[in-house]
Amino acid sequence: MADSAPMLEKLEESNEAPINTENDLQHDLLPDSAFEQCLGDQFGLIQLLEVVLISLSWAFDAQQEFISIFTDAIPNWHCLAQADTSCNPAAKLCEMKEGSWAWDQPAQVSIVSEWNLQCSSPMIIGLPASSHFIGCLMGGLTLSTLADSSLGRKKTMVFSCLLMSLGGALAALSIDLWMYSALRFISGFGRATVSTSALVLSTELIGSRWQGRSAVVTYSSFTIGFLSLPAFAYMCRSHSWRIMYLFTSVPTMLYTLLAHYFILDSPRWLLLHGKQDEAIRILRKLSRKDNQTIRSLISVLQLSNMKGEHLDKHSAIKNLISKRWAIQRLVVSMILAFGISIVYISMPLGVGELSSNLHLSVTLNALLELPASVVAFLLLKHGNRKTTILFLSFFSGISSVICSVSKQ
Repeated sequence: MADSAPMLEKLEESNEAPINTENDLQHDLLPDSAFEQCLGDQFGLIQLLEVVLISLSWAFDAQQEFISIFTDAIPNWHCLAQADTSCNPAAKLCEMKEGSWAWDQPAQVSIVSEWNLQCSSPMIIGLPASSHFIGCLMGGLTLSTLADSSLGRKKTMVFSCLLMSLGGALAALSIDLWMYSALRFISGFGRATVSTSALVLSTELIGSRWQGRSAVVTYSSFTIGFLSLPAFAYMCRSHSWRIMYLFTSVPTMLYTLLAHYFILDSPRWLLLHGKQDEAIRILRKLSRKDNQTIRSLISVLQLSNMKGEHLDKHSAIKNLISKRWAIQRLVVSMILAFGISIVYISMPLGVGELSSNLHLSVTLNALLELPASVVAFLLLKHGNRKTTILFLSFFSGISSVICSVSKQ
């Protein structure tokens, strides 16, 4: 989601001959350098509020990602008469005659009980969740270039949150599984670019010194959103699953209004797209430097060459595929992300298969992310990124294997 073209250019320049004169330094100054000089090491109240407000989008993102754990769960049931030998608590529901058992809660607590899906195949029951993540894939392929081109970071994040929340709110009006799955697809399509747009936007409003710490705030917001789900589900345990979608979608809609009016746009994106006055206005709010100093720093940028180069929404992709080393890193990153996502997403979605309390299991699962974020932060602070991700991925893989062979 970040503007990859200037980043690639910056990496290439690092391999060229060093710049020796002050005039050369000004002539070749990149946007990142100018912004770093404007923002410096400061992290003021405005920047803190911006990071916190932007990070809230991750909380709503987490809610829509894992809400199906509760709305699509198979509810608990019981035999109506203990003397009825046709009802066996250890047997499958479809193996017992109708009328020998009943749900513990009203049928409206889950789509499975409301639409009588208990005898359907796992593929049918899992269709809404699968549709949601297919929507994420399609949305990522379709919307990923908008943050670098026509919309920018802020508008892409707001649009994604709005589309995600509309899909969730309309899902509460579903009349059958197929309508519900289609709306889950729309919600997933929207949320595909929420997290990346928010992360890039938050880091472009602060200096590099504080970017790692702001990332911890962002990831913690995701955990908070994840933790809120079992709380909502517990409050709605005797009510319709549709309430869950309204509880999570309506606040997200209100958040999009708040974000539209109070979140600052990326000065870096504005500058690269020729909106110099607006970029300076935002930098003036974030920086302690005077307006003339900010203008002086920006004036040395090669805007004449950079403007127009980034207006093409596919320019970042073109720059990426033209460099062999970038393609190699991208492929390796995608393979790592694929494996990590399978473990990270499948474990919360699979806790319903455990015999333990669903609300407690999800809560404990989410709580583990808090110390995990701290550990990751410390490892990144004292080690390099490659070693950290390889170590954590290996440790996660070994733990998953142990879980799969464990009998209890």
